[in-house]
Amino acid sequence: MKTTRFPWFWTIVIIILAAMPLLTVSLVSAAGPNLAAGKTPTGSISIQNAAYVTNGDKTTANYAGQEVGVQWIQIDLGQNYSLNQVNVWHYFGDGRTYHDVIVKVSTTSDFSSGVTTVFNNDTNNSAGQGTGTAAEYAETSAGKTITFSPVTARYVRLWANGSSANAYNHYVEVEVYAATAGATSTATRTATAGASPTRTNTPIGPTPTRTRTPTPPPSSHPANELFDDFSYTGPSDGNLSSFGWAIRNDNGGPGPAGAQFTSGNISFVTDPNLSTNKIMQMRASTSGAGANTTQSEIYTATRKYLEGTYAARFYMSDAPSAGSYDGDEINQTFFTITPLNFNMDPAYSENDFEYLPNGGWGSVGTTMWNTTWETYQPDPWIKDGISTSTSSSFNGWHLLLMTVSGGRVKYYIDGNLVADHGDKYYPETLMSINFNLWFIADNFGGPTSSRTWLQQVDWVYHAKNTVLTQAQVNTLVTDFRNQALARRNTMP
Repeated sequence: MKTTRFPWFWTIVIIILAAMPLLTVSLVSAAGPNLAAGKTPTGSISIQNAAYVTNGDKTTANYAGQEVGVQWIQIDLGQNYSLNQVNVWHYFGDGRTYHDVIVKVSTTSDFSSGVTTVFNNDTNNSAGQGTGTAAEYAETSAGKTITFSPVTARYVRLWANGSSANAYNHYVEVEVYAATAGATSTATRTATAGASPTRTNTPIGPTPTRTRTPTPPPSSHPANELFDDFSYTGPSDGNLSSFGWAIRNDNGGPGPAGAQFTSGNISFVTDPNLSTNKIMQMRASTSGAGANTTQSEIYTATRKYLEGTYAARFYMSDAPSAGSYDGDEINQTFFTITPLNFNMDPAYSENDFEYLPNGGWGSVGTTMWNTTWETYQPDPWIKDGISTSTSSSFNGWHLLLMTVSGGRVKYYIDGNLVADHGDKYYPETLMSINFNLWFIADNFGGPTSSRTWLQQVDWVYHAKNTVLTQAQVNTLVTDFRNQALARRNTMP
């Protein structure tokens, strides 16, 4: 009788296959959506750019900030969930380490009860939230993934106490996930060949890119644009703030010590050449001492401007409008800027038109300075920027235009290119649009007689991600005026 031998290796295979249902991995998965997405965080103190915390953009330059010391932010998820994962990104551009990082969840908004600490690396209880055992860690683009056994909670609160770079607190993104449905107890999953799917922390939000942006026909309005004809009744006009403008009303730089920025220095006057048109007028006055010096500044309250075209019809003065002394180093400006949060902040950006009718910063006589900044340190002074100066008088009305595209920032006056900057100085972070008028502190003083300087703005225009010529901008502004449209904002 012929027999068939059963190969020994098939016996082993059968034994392994039979045993596989018994090979299990105990886990809790963080499936489902990010529960924090789009939720507006609150904090122990105000949060600058709070929406950045939950907008999905993990670009390190798009961060929310709080002042120095132990501070917290809190996210209300809207209802209780069985939570088991929190992902957090602080500012990671330079690999810094944040101190006293603590994450708690709770069923109550004031964290008076139902509180669970899910992460704490405050090993000496300096934040007053209990002593933690987790280690400090360097920030990276991967963020910090914090997983824990499922706990029912609605509110998530995160603490920080400055970093190895400075005393400020910053958040790029926070994500919160719930366990899979019914997963308040540990689930059992059959092991299978190959790696199990895992949640990754790859940044998924939009990242500002250096693009070659299109130039539309002159008669075509870009989809995203801002235009303002400055047809307001005064600095307290509700339409001014509702459209997105903020007026400085405080002391502090730039300018001489003791100088005050005041809303009363901004007015909206009738155009002497066109009675139906209004012009924004900005004033700065002094009697030679900081304590009796007032200046002016207006800016967009929201920072959402980066690439595209910026333009303004701008009046510059070579002499004071009142007073006989004409020696002040006064700065008349149109610029875009990201605030400097700390010395040599890598996320800083600034692009300037600065007109100095009496010179300054080493120049003598009427000079236009165009500067594109990487960053700086105010004291002691360190500048990391590139400047181009044009020695000429620009007294009177002029058209200022700046394009930010393809890694280059180009500055034009009346359609003529006066500066072209780029490389590491190209802006990387969202900015505000600003006008200000202030006295340079370096050689400030002069006689005690009073004098007043003026600058004026007829209109301002911005097109997002679109490069326009001065002629094209003029056509678009004319179209707005033909429609009797005082302002338009289609910026996202």
